[in-house]
Amino acid sequence: MDIMKISVLSKAKRYATISIALIVCLLVSIIPTFAVTGNTESQVTASESVIARLAKTNDFTVKDKSQINRDLSVMKDLALPVNQIKDISRRESKLIYSMKMTNDVTDDIVVSKAVNGDVELTITEGDLKNKLKICSNGDLFLDGEKIVIQEESSYSDNDSITNFRSKQAGWTSTPPSNIKSWKFRKETKKSHIYLNTKAGQISISALGIILFNAGWLGYVVSCASFIHTVGSDSKCLSLKRKTYDGIPKGYLAVKVVESAFTKANYKGKKKTVVQYGYNVPKV
Repeated sequence: MDIMKISVLSKAKRYATISIALIVCLLVSIIPTFAVTGNTESQVTASESVIARLAKTNDFTVKDKSQINRDLSVMKDLALPVNQIKDISRRESKLIYSMKMTNDVTDDIVVSKAVNGDVELTITEGDLKNKLKICSNGDLFLDGEKIVIQEESSYSDNDSITNFRSKQAGWTSTPPSNIKSWKFRKETKKSHIYLNTKAGQISISALGIILFNAGWLGYVVSCASFIHTVGSDSKCLSLKRKTYDGIPKGYLAVKVVESAFTKANYKGKKKTVVQYGYNVPKV
C-alpha cells in the first residue's frame, strides 16, 4: 500500500512539473508578442530606441533622456514623424531634433512647453525659420500671427476629429473585407486656412501641424510637402472631407475621402487621400 502511495505521489509531482513547464513556455511565447503589439509598450520602446540610436556618445544625462521623451511625445501628438529623427544635438541648453521630412529636406526643431500647456516649436529648414505656437485652447500662431480657419459646415467638426483620432481607432489604405457597402454621412469643408505668408516660406513641419490643426487626417508630411512645393505662392488653403459609414454598422468602420487644395474655396491644385478607419467611436 505504501509503495502504491509513493508511486501515485511521484506521478502527481511529474504531472505538476510538466504543467508548470508548459505554463512557463506559454508565458515566454506570449510576452514578446504583447511587447510588440501593446500601444504603450511600443511607444516607450520607440522613444528609447531613438535615444539609444542617436546617443553616439554618453552625453545624455538622465534629465536629458526625460526631456527627450517629453519632446517626442509632444511632436508625436502634433503628427510629426518622430521615427524620422536622424540626430539630436545640443545648442547651449536646448535640444535640437533633426527630422527628415523628404529625401532632400531636413527640419531642425526645438521644443518648448510652458507651464500653462502652450507649446512653441522653433523650426529651421535651410534658410527658412519659423516659430509655431500651439496654445492649450487650440489656437495656432505662426511667427506671431494667428492662423484663422473658416469652416463652412453648419456643425462643429471637433467631435468628429476627436473620434477619428481616438487611440482605439485603426486606419489603413485598404478597404476592410467585412464591409459590404458604404453610406454617405456628411461633408466637412474648411474654405479658408489663412497662412498669412506664402506656403513656400513655411517649413514642411510647420505646414504639417497647421494642416493637422485644421483637421487633416492623413499623413501630414506628404500633404504639407505637396502644399510647400506645388502651392508655394499660396497664402490661403482649403480642405474638404467626405465621410461614409460602413455597412453593417457593427464594425464601427468609416471611409474618409479628404482633399487639400492649394488655394481658398477649393481651387488650385489638390491632393486627395482615401483612408478606411475601424473601431472608430460613435460612428
